[in-house]
Amino acid sequence: MGNFNAFINTFKGFIRTFVYANFWVAGAVWGLTRFSEELFRFSGTSIAVLNAAATLVIYGFARLFEGPAATEGSSRISQWRERMPKTAFLSMGLGGATILFELIRINEAALTGHYAIAGAFALLYPIPFILKRRGGGLRSIPGLKLILIALVWAYVTAVIPALRAGEDWYWPFIERFLWTAALTIPFDVRDAELDANAIRTL
Repeated sequence: MGNFNAFINTFKGFIRTFVYANFWVAGAVWGLTRFSEELFRFSGTSIAVLNAAATLVIYGFARLFEGPAATEGSSRISQWRERMPKTAFLSMGLGGATILFELIRINEAALTGHYAIAGAFALLYPIPFILKRRGGGLRSIPGLKLILIALVWAYVTAVIPALRAGEDWYWPFIERFLWTAALTIPFDVRDAELDANAIRTL
């Protein structure tokens, strides 16, 4: 019985790390990118791993600037990060190292511009000294949080693969934007109870 309990606790710890360190989000981005590449029948070097690694860094970075909760409680992710700070930073470090490796491996100068655009929006999203009077970051603009997330996801998982494959990106972008926005709404409803008052989730 003791061995079974130890296994369960270890398994729970693995699941928490997988979820709270954003590996599951990175996996979703990887899957969407590969889906687009297969849809466009792209035969070149995949950027799925690059996108997944960037997700680890960006989502981890955003968590560093979480504002105070609107209620007395805090999210389970925040509680986990307080207990496991090294693991949280390790996932970001792993993502950063993978980004560097993938950029060297893929070796496409055009990708730099694409990721500079997406990265700028993603990095400006949480940092507190942007729009400080509103609460900090682009996410403090009412209603922009959902749109920005869907926009960046659609750009990196649909538009960039389409451009690399020489395909039209308009309809893939619209489809991916709407799909991501629809999936984001339940999480925004949940976050509305924990976000600071200055962050208008919906």
